[in-house]
Amino acid sequence: MHARLARSSDGEAIRSIYNAEVVGSTATFDLVPRTAVEQTAWLEEHRGPYPAVVAVDDEDQVRRSLNPSSTGSRHRAPFLRAVA
Repeated sequence: MHARLARSSDGEAIRSIYNAEVVGSTATFDLVPRTAVEQTAWLEEHRGPYPAVVAVDDEDQVRRSLNPSSTGSRHRAPFLRAVA
């Protein structure tokens, strides 16, 4: 398994991983699963200096989503320290 920047084509896999946590855990404060349109918008917002990152297996299938929880600057530093 290795990490790489998320691609537009990873949107559905990221959404599936995230929505499973929305409905089955307390890992997020979201209460409603993301729609495909919302996921596409989220992925577009997570490019540039604070991009979405995914962990993929040897066949390049997304297995984990390693993403900042917010685009707000107060959330950036803890995320960067966690993955650095």
